Amino acid sequence: MGWNLAEDLKYGKIRERLVVGYLNQDIFRDDRLNLYQNERKQVDFRNIQIIGELKSRKFNHDKHKETMFGYNKILYLEGLEGDSRDWYFYFLFYDGLYMWRYNEDEFEVRPYEHQERGWIDQVYVDIRHLICITKNIKNMPDLELMKTYKEYF
Repeated sequence: MGWNLAEDLKYGKIRERLVVGYLNQDIFRDDRLNLYQNERKQVDFRNIQIIGELKSRKFNHDKHKETMFGYNKILYLEGLEGDSRDWYFYFLFYDGLYMWRYNEDEFEVRPYEHQERGWIDQVYVDIRHLICITKNIKNMPDLELMKTYKEYF
């Protein structure tokens, strides 16, 4: 079975709502995060302090020595002239929610062959640079299982 954009977007939206709900309840109580509503958005959520992107992964955080995401995210953020917010990249793995605060010295860009889109540039971040935010929420392979986190939706 190939990559399915519609399923990928549905999968991502549910997890975005979960993570933003968790972060607003436990971390950003006074400066709540808001999801971007634009379907063609380059990043997922923001508040006055940060711009955030969520990547959901179907494995534990330490399965690979690096995690990756599209370089288009960095290019988009670099193009936001005059915006002084910090950039945070969140990763929802099977074993918890992890975060990496953008640091130009902690990643490298390499090409990756996407099964449907061909060669694209990806940002690779060593997992040693990830910070575990919580193990109270985790990615789950089944959308029905995600409903167990109803307090964050």
